[in-house]
Amino acid sequence: MAEEKIDIQVPGHRILRQLGRGGMANVYLAVQESMEREVALKVMLPELGASDPSFSQRFVREAKIIAKLSHPHVNAVYDVGIAGPYHYFTMEYITGGDLKSRIRQGMSPKAALSILRQITSALAFAHSKGYVHRDVKPENVLFRDSGTAVLTDFGIAKTNDTASSMTATGAIMGTPYYMSPEQAMGREIDQRSDIYSLGAMVFEMFTGKVPYTGDSAISIGIKHLKDPLPQLPPPLHVYQPLLDKFLAKDPAHRFQTGEEAMAAIDALGSGANTLATSATAMNSPVRFDRTVVLDPSATTAQTVIIGTGRAKSRRGALVAAALLVPLIAGATYLALREPAAPLPIAAAPAPVPAAEVAPTSLPAEPARPARVTVEAPKQVASTEDARARKSREREQKLQGLLTRFQELVAPASFSATHAGRAQDLVGEAARLAPDDRRVRALPDRLADAYLNLATIKAEEKNYQEADTLIRRGLELRPDHRQLQALQKDVAEKQKPKRQTFGAF
Repeated sequence: MAEEKIDIQVPGHRILRQLGRGGMANVYLAVQESMEREVALKVMLPELGASDPSFSQRFVREAKIIAKLSHPHVNAVYDVGIAGPYHYFTMEYITGGDLKSRIRQGMSPKAALSILRQITSALAFAHSKGYVHRDVKPENVLFRDSGTAVLTDFGIAKTNDTASSMTATGAIMGTPYYMSPEQAMGREIDQRSDIYSLGAMVFEMFTGKVPYTGDSAISIGIKHLKDPLPQLPPPLHVYQPLLDKFLAKDPAHRFQTGEEAMAAIDALGSGANTLATSATAMNSPVRFDRTVVLDPSATTAQTVIIGTGRAKSRRGALVAAALLVPLIAGATYLALREPAAPLPIAAAPAPVPAAEVAPTSLPAEPARPARVTVEAPKQVASTEDARARKSREREQKLQGLLTRFQELVAPASFSATHAGRAQDLVGEAARLAPDDRRVRALPDRLADAYLNLATIKAEEKNYQEADTLIRRGLELRPDHRQLQALQKDVAEKQKPKRQTFGAF
């Protein structure tokens, strides 16, 4: 019945059904006939454009913004146009539902951090292109079938280009539950406003509730300005410093960029940085000022840090015990490491009767075990110190490599020149720590960087360079679907056009 009521005609598209309805536009599932693929067709309500031309301008502007943001975690735009009274554009059809629905079902902290990291990555890329989203919220985060999170709806995005701005000075746009204090006051905003909105969103992912509620948009806005920072429940206190950094009232006290926020998110997933489980380490402001590059998919490390329940707590206790080993007395250390005959007895803190130390025929030799407990622990402790020092040195070197890698592949700086050096760093890191999850993730990250740069080159019609970048990316990850799709698209565009000649 619903399909029969759709009388919209968009050339080249067959509309199947309605997917959603909004105050500015409706979204339909359609088939793009030239490519035989399903797309999401967004059609602006014609009455809006008729009453105020600025709505049409903003609608077209949204499509153009998204088209410029070719990123794995931004919804892709395929086409934009006008069909009679209808302004429309087509986007990637994403079928995995939205974040709001997943929050209602409940999610683990590990899942929340993974989603946060992906959307922060998308925003960092948008910010590098000069755009502030201004409406970051769970409803605007969708999921592909693969589970990848995608940021959508740039309808009220702000650009640094004041000449093309569609928002009047002092105008307040956004969703009150997720607005930054400066956004709620109608002040000038920058990328740090989106970072605040991310904080509000991650609080909801952790708790199932928004940070502040009220009877009106004004009362909610006042709470964003005046109320204390929301507190996570005790089992999640390890994440409070991260949340506080996102939700700082003063923009100067927040993460200043998406890259900085990603480094802090990655730090929570660090297997090497076991002090992440320590309240002292988490409460240190230095923790969020340093640059750390870690694999967000490091599930083993994250289990230690964010797991709940008895099994995870027991594993965390083992990690804490391991940190205390250097502080244990040498004799006790030997008792733990070598539970054989005389050493545990000599290492015991309480006095032990001579009869238990040696046969009664040797009562005059109680000092012999004592000499063992004094000399042996020093040797073992020295060996352990050397191992710990070597481990620290290796971790410091690895952190340096990972930090440099992140700097090279950042969307704002990645280039064909940087690509070679980044690839060298992947090899160096692999030789240094081949089993480290952060290192194993580097080829994927470099392949994504190749994808982003190749997409830009393709948009500039520099197909030869785009093809070279795609090939390099596929050498790292032959099964990278987006690189494969882009390679086909570039190859198609490089085909010479057929010429037809009339009969003589």
